[in-house]
Amino acid sequence: MESNGKLNIPTDVLQIVFSVRARTTEGWNYLLEQYELSMSGAEKNKILYALSTSKHQEKSIELGMEGKVIKTQDLAVLLQAIARNPKGQQLAWSFVRENWTHFLQKFDLSSFAMRIIISGTTSHFSSKDELEEVKLFFESLKAQGSHLDIFQIVLETITKNIKWLEKNLPTLRTWLLVNI
Repeated sequence: MESNGKLNIPTDVLQIVFSVRARTTEGWNYLLEQYELSMSGAEKNKILYALSTSKHQEKSIELGMEGKVIKTQDLAVLLQAIARNPKGQQLAWSFVRENWTHFLQKFDLSSFAMRIIISGTTSHFSSKDELEEVKLFFESLKAQGSHLDIFQIVLETITKNIKWLEKNLPTLRTWLLVNI
């Protein structure tokens, strides 16, 4: 920020530097400006990832829905990045459910963006409660006449996550207690 973007940061650490800077409101605002100014898709993606790790996740999503500052075509990637962060999982999923009709106005139901939004906000779920919540949501969509193969894929992914945890969590917990 102090170099006004003129400091040449190695590409392999740029995302980390952006993420650390996004922790403050001043840094978040600066990165948002840089996102608007950047002509590089790779740099925009790194900035979006950094914005997704900040305390301003909800504002980032709202800007993506609005489509003026954060481009609508980047919304799916932003939601997926937020959902990868344990603190953002429920935020991203809740936002998708609450704004489903708005998503359908922006994207075709069978579009790649919708597939990323659906799978990206749910594929990290690993509890039976989360599985049931997603199932109920998908069933409500089917009742409205919406059905996609991604729904089944997501449910299978969550089921696999649950089974993996049931099988491996005790061993992992023991290992961590012994080694840390």
